[in-house]
Amino acid sequence: MGDPLTATKTSSASAGEVVSRLAGPPDAYVDEVALYVRRLALSGRGEDVRGRNLLALQVLEAGYANGWLSYAPNRDVARWLVMLLDLVGARRGVGPRARVERSLEEFFVEVESVGLREVAEVSSSMTLSRLARAFEWPVLAADVLGPRLAVASALWHLGFRPAAYRAQVHFEKNSQGKLVRRKITTALDSPWAQALRRHLQGRQATAVHILAALPPSFDVVVTQVQGALERVDEPLEAVPFAVFYSLVTDAARSGRRWEPPPRYVQGGAYTREDFERAVGRVAGGTRGRRFRGGRSVSLARLGLSSFFPETVAVIDDWLARCRCSELWVESPVGPHTGGDDGWLDVANARSGDIIELQEQLHAAVSRTLQVRT
Repeated sequence: MGDPLTATKTSSASAGEVVSRLAGPPDAYVDEVALYVRRLALSGRGEDVRGRNLLALQVLEAGYANGWLSYAPNRDVARWLVMLLDLVGARRGVGPRARVERSLEEFFVEVESVGLREVAEVSSSMTLSRLARAFEWPVLAADVLGPRLAVASALWHLGFRPAAYRAQVHFEKNSQGKLVRRKITTALDSPWAQALRRHLQGRQATAVHILAALPPSFDVVVTQVQGALERVDEPLEAVPFAVFYSLVTDAARSGRRWEPPPRYVQGGAYTREDFERAVGRVAGGTRGRRFRGGRSVSLARLGLSSFFPETVAVIDDWLARCRCSELWVESPVGPHTGGDDGWLDVANARSGDIIELQEQLHAAVSRTLQVRT
């Protein structure tokens, strides 16, 4: 077919012609991929794990940055890209058609914009490397291909066929997410739990300990939950801590369901039944959420106990024993020890302490992993 690299050295116009000649899938394919991406958010296999998959990407990002993980799905780049299309596009509120029609360069900028800079870099490198093989290019000029090749075209040349993929999926629509979560469990759950135990060393946990303990960081977790709830007009400021913690940690499959002590769900006009409805454990509990924005709210269910089971067990134990009145519905002296402030206000006020403790925990995890290797 000639050497595309020779063309890329002549002019941007000739480079564009080369890419256009190589990149065009059938017109119906773009529609098929867009429809497939849309259906990933609808009811069916694995729709309850979208939030935990997005959180797993955030953990992977921290893993890259801290040298904890080196996972890269080199053998199935197309499915990896489809997962990013689903999760990052939903987080950004971009429609499925727009996601698959934009260029690879624009798409990876979008991945980076949700706090996944390292993931975007690794994903871009893997994608361009695989496309180089598909196009039989010895070297791939990313500055030429990235701005010109649409995501749908890249998927076409990577061999992704929605109909064939649907036939292979038995449990989760985004099978790559399950692989990442397993990698995280194996590499990080035990070291993280160990770091928590060592830091406390028999002392009683405080609210700062609880919030700082959430992997990969409180800021990442609260931002994901807050963004999802805001899209259905449910401000996190109005949500009791128990509801937030249940959304973050509960997992219907391969995890656990938190049973909060009474002080976290009973006080004043708030009752355990209110909590059960808020987290969808009783009939009608999330009816409004399901029908007003199930796709968005699915990103708030992080399922942390499914891939950090030992870590979540430690935090559960802390919550059962600590006198963290900032996190209760009502403390013995009023709504909260912080006066009229809710738990999120208290968390914001203590953000410096939370960040400092998180840095200590991250350093402890790094030391444990270094000893292991």
